[in-house]
Amino acid sequence: MDSALLAEVLLPVAITTGMGSLGLALTPADFRRLLVAPRGVAIGMLNLALSVTIPAISSIAAVVTVPLFLGLATDHFGAGDVG
Repeated sequence: MDSALLAEVLLPVAITTGMGSLGLALTPADFRRLLVAPRGVAIGMLNLALSVTIPAISSIAAVVTVPLFLGLATDHFGAGDVG
């Protein structure tokens, strides 16, 4: 099977089907529970914010740390001009 077909057609269709079926299973009682006890949603939103923020910070840190460590390694191991 062609990987482009899998990535561009089948995977989005599968995700859309799964998310749509979950959304269709919601009832008005689910939304009432959300308004009565929003703590679970707040905790979920915090976890989501952390799962986005932490990789973003590590990606930004990699821009600084990788060249720094490569420079230190080439100086230490005497690799000379690598660039």
